[in-house]
Parts: sequence; structure tokens; C-alpha cells
Amino acid sequence: MNLNLKLDITIEPVIFLLAFSNGLSSNGGVNLIMAKVCHDYQHETLLSSKSCFQRSADLNTIKTMLKECLPIVPLLLGGAWRDRHGKNIPLIILLISGQIVGALVCLLSSIFLESISAMVTVLAESIVTGLTGSLPLIIMTATCFITARTTIEDRTYRMSFVLAAYLGGLTLGLIMSGIMIQNFGFITLYSVATILAALSLVYVCLMVTEVAVPSKEPLPIWLMFKIIFKKRDKYLRPILLSIILVHSIYGAVLLSEGNVFVIFLENSLKFSLTEAGLYSSYKSIMLALSTFIVVPLLSKYFKMKDVSLGIISSIVMCLGAIWTAFSTTRLLLALCPLTDLLKGGVFAVGKSIMTKCVGQNEIGQMLGAEFVIEACAQMTILPLYTYVYNKTGVTKFPGAFFMLSAIFSLIILICFCVIQFLTFKKGKQSLDEVIISTDIEDGVQDEPSTKL
Repeated sequence: MNLNLKLDITIEPVIFLLAFSNGLSSNGGVNLIMAKVCHDYQHETLLSSKSCFQRSADLNTIKTMLKECLPIVPLLLGGAWRDRHGKNIPLIILLISGQIVGALVCLLSSIFLESISAMVTVLAESIVTGLTGSLPLIIMTATCFITARTTIEDRTYRMSFVLAAYLGGLTLGLIMSGIMIQNFGFITLYSVATILAALSLVYVCLMVTEVAVPSKEPLPIWLMFKIIFKKRDKYLRPILLSIILVHSIYGAVLLSEGNVFVIFLENSLKFSLTEAGLYSSYKSIMLALSTFIVVPLLSKYFKMKDVSLGIISSIVMCLGAIWTAFSTTRLLLALCPLTDLLKGGVFAVGKSIMTKCVGQNEIGQMLGAEFVIEACAQMTILPLYTYVYNKTGVTKFPGAFFMLSAIFSLIILICFCVIQFLTFKKGKQSLDEVIISTDIEDGVQDEPSTKL
């Protein structure tokens, strides 16, 4: 078995630095909101009422929804602009600038802890980072980079490296945030977050290069969704629609779990600030191992097909959610992240199949439209998780919201089974044969594929 691996590092360090900065800011933001809402500065006491924690959860939900919905504007405009001009670096600079300004907003709110309210902080930071793209624009530009620089055969495991870089930085941010808040305070935390984002900007300007490949026939923005719904040969249209549904649900579930998870640990399971940060980091490490080691090994070296990997990953994701929901002791909870070792497969497979079903000159707009659909899913699913947690967080079943994750995992599994059914219905043994048999001239792919 040949284990030679050419990484061709391009955008991954930028993703790592931004994720590190985002991990510090996001986890710090949860605690900053709690410090503003639940702290009585007049008597220097920490309030512990149910309404206090519910208000914190509600503010975090508002923040998360704004950060996920506002990027629709730069994604639509940026996706169309990227396909028209074939450039990614200007979009990266835009989102990094938003990350820097957002961290500075939180830094200012930390300096004036009693003067600037939690709501003002949430609105200002969310609007700035949201309108400059935030995480969705990072993923879109990274996907475009990887698509342009890799063959179709290598794309799945390269997509897993993108997620691994993000999770690696996020994990480090989660680990350091709790330690930094307890030992140095919010001001130091957001100062470091600002510096990390600035370093990523320097790296982009000095180290990242690209060759622009403009689209020959770019679609106007108002026809962007035509790329998703237009007729394609060999069942590729229902396959593309199914995998977009998979990725939208997957992203919404991860976001919704993360939105209430820290509060769930601290409030319902009585974890300390440091313990909650360490446990969140532990989960992120398992997911990072999934994307950096497990998925590349299964995809690249053991030749597992994308759909098979997706089916297995969704089954494990469902079982892991059920296990976590009923874990009431720290020992049981400590074993739950082990199920995340295959969870990253859904992300890698989803992005890989999406980019293989369309031409390179359609990827930017397709991803922009896909993120709009994902944002709609998040607007629906995110409040549902918050509602369920607020109703069950102080009961004997505080992990009830994980049962929602189990249900959505079953939907993902059904979508992968539909893709497999369409593949067999076409008389092919694997989805790669469907792609190979599709005419290149139709704009479905830009080069022959031997593996999907």
C-alpha cells in the first residue's frame, strides 16, 4: 500500500489561524455574554437563576443566527464574482478583515464590561463578521482553492484536510479560551484573537498565490439557483440536490449543537469553565482526527467509495447522538466523542460530491446557492435546539436536544441511500461510474474521474 502523500499546502494555514482566532472569540463570546447577563456588578455576585441562563442561551442563538444568515449577501455576490473573475484572494481578505474588526468589537466590549450591554455586543460583532462572510465564505473559498488545485481522485481526502485545519485551530482556541479567561481575562483573549486574524492576513498577502481562471459564460446572480436545479445527465441533478440537503442538515446540526453545548455542560452537568473548554476541545480533537487521518485513509488508501463512506459516517453519527443524549455521568460522556471519529466523513464526502457534479466554472455560484439553503436550514433548526434545551436543560433529561441530532442523522442516512439507489438504478456499481459516463461537454466535470 503506497502511503506517499502530496499535501500541496495552500490555504490550510489561513484556515487554521482564522479558526484559532474564531475558537477564542466564539467560546469567549459565550462566557462574555454570561458575564454581562448573569453578573451583578453592584454586589460582585454571579446570578444563577434559570432565567439568567435562558437569556444567555437566547442571546447566543441570536448571535449564531445572525452570523449564519447575514453571510448570504457576501456569498451570493462573492460566488458570482468569483466565477466571473476566477479569483479567491480578494474574498479571503474581506472575510479576514471582518474577523479582525469583530474581535476588536469584543475587545472594546471587554474593556467597557459594565458599560456596553450584551445585546449591543452581540449585534455589533455578529453584523460585522456576518456581512464579511464569516465561516461560510471561508469554506467556499477553500473549496474553490482545493477544486482548482487537485484532481477529482484526490479531492475527497483533500477536503478532509481543509476541515482538519479548521478543527485543529478551533480545538486549540477552545482549549486556550477557558484557560486565558480564568488566568488573564477577556481583554487578553480578544487581543490574541485579533493578532491571530492579522497574522492570517499577512500570510495571504505574502504566501498565497493563484492563477485566475474566469468563467466563459458566467450566470447573473438572479439565475444562481439555476446551477443547482438545471437538468443534468445520469441522475446527477437528484444526486446533487440530495447531497446539498445532506450538507445543509449536517452543518445546521453541528452549529445548533455547538450553540447550546457549552451552556449544557456548565449549567446542566455542572462543568467548570475550564472543564467545559477541555471537553469541547476533546470532541473537536476526535473530529479533527476523523478528517485528518480516518477519512483520508478510508478514501485514499482503502479505496472506499464516497457514498459508502457517507452511509457509514451517518450511521455512526446517529448512534453517537443517542449515546450522548442518555449519558448522565462524566465517564459515559467521556466515551461519546469516540463516535466522532467518522463524523467528519459527511463533510468531506458532501463537498467532494458537490464539486464533482458541476463544472469548475460553476463551483463558486453553486456553493453560494448551497450556503443559502444551508442558512435557511440553520434558521429553522437552530431555534429548535434552543427551545428544546430551554425546556429540558434543568430536567432529568438535559441531553434531549441530542435526540434531534439523531433524527437529522437518519435523514442524512436516507439521502445517502437514495444516492446509492440512483447509482444502482442506472446500472452502475458505484457513483464514480456514473460521473465517468457523463459527457464532459455538458459541463458536469472538467476531467475524467476514476473514483467518486
